[in-house]
Amino acid sequence: MAMPVGAQVAPGDVTFTADFPHVVQTPGNQLSMDVSIGNTSTALVTTALTIDEVPQGWSVDLLSKAAPIGVRSATVKPGETKAVQLQIFIPPDAKPGEFSVRLRAKSMDGKYDRPLEIKVTVRSPEAGSGQNILLNAQFGALRGPTGTTFAFTFTLRNPTSQPMTVNLGYQAEPNWEARVKPSFRDTYVASISVNANSSESLDLEVTPPPSAEPGEHPIVLVADAGSGPVSQQFTVNLTGTQKLTLQTVTGRLNSDAQAGEPSNVSLAVKNDGTGPIQGITLLAAPPQGWQVTFDPRIIDAIEPGGIRQVQAQVVPSGDVIPGDYNLKVTASSPQVSQDLNLVINATQSATWGWVGVGIVVVVILGLAVLFLRIGRR
Repeated sequence: MAMPVGAQVAPGDVTFTADFPHVVQTPGNQLSMDVSIGNTSTALVTTALTIDEVPQGWSVDLLSKAAPIGVRSATVKPGETKAVQLQIFIPPDAKPGEFSVRLRAKSMDGKYDRPLEIKVTVRSPEAGSGQNILLNAQFGALRGPTGTTFAFTFTLRNPTSQPMTVNLGYQAEPNWEARVKPSFRDTYVASISVNANSSESLDLEVTPPPSAEPGEHPIVLVADAGSGPVSQQFTVNLTGTQKLTLQTVTGRLNSDAQAGEPSNVSLAVKNDGTGPIQGITLLAAPPQGWQVTFDPRIIDAIEPGGIRQVQAQVVPSGDVIPGDYNLKVTASSPQVSQDLNLVINATQSATWGWVGVGIVVVVILGLAVLFLRIGRR
């Protein structure tokens, strides 16, 4: 990520920057942009994020890029940068002029205190071409796995006294697809009529290609009523596809186990997706009286293409009847899960077999002695 002009970074420092510290917009519109906390120190830094100054009547908030929730602090690892979405809503009755929104990132230990000023130039709709169209977005960023269709809701507003026809388009990376439709309807449109002093709620549906890499991807919506375009940037944060594979190391789905004795089955847990899978837990549904344990039982994370080996220890009940039994093993994470059905051939101990033979021999000898005594009589 390129460092904004004017930002100075020294080793062991914390930065608070914006890619666009001076923006231009019209009344009634919303601005969405990223502000970033950078940590070039060697220690974990937690900063409190505050909004110190807001023009009267304006609405300003700091939001997580992963979900539409407010953010008031951020923890940044050494050598990393964390972005937070800044949303600024300019009220419809705002007067033209230059305004400031002042933010601050201050470390909890007080060592770092970084102010940030965002200048907003408000101009009247007549001051620039196309500015009679007001374009407001509900959420500027959405997060999810590759293969998901992302729907951004936005509003087109016509503040004039004349109806207008608005042409709609988008700018995106190669092979990305986007379509616009009126909210709660299934008809896709390339243009829409907006009555005088009215608004239309629409959805921008964005579909990334299967080959899209995890990370942030911008999509710019463009609206043009003939006098010049206005635009709104949206961001798709791809987490990658989530695909988990669970199998035995040998590839066999059957194993042998002896009553009351531990037997090991080696399992392989693989991430066949394009994004990391976190918090994987191994679970089992064994027959009644059986015990199944895993080492490890919890896997913190597996990166794309990674494999982790797990040892499953199976102990059939001591009084198990010899035969085949089904054992279901599950690898489960908050994102995805995978089942594996094993067949365990349970047997009794050979010692008990010899005990049985001994009992039979004793019974036969007892009967033989009995018959001999009866014969003598």
